[in-house]
Amino acid sequence: MKEAHYRDGWPVVGGEPRASVGYAVLRRDHESGTTTPVPTDDEA
Repeated sequence: MKEAHYRDGWPVVGGEPRASVGYAVLRRDHESGTTTPVPTDDEA
């Protein structure tokens, strides 16, 4: 599941900072061996 958006969070030598998105495995998926689907309509 998407956890976070980092706007201008990564400095770039000689350039503009870059944005990134952080993802993580849900603990319940890891412990149970299942996979939670990622929404495809998420524009947030």
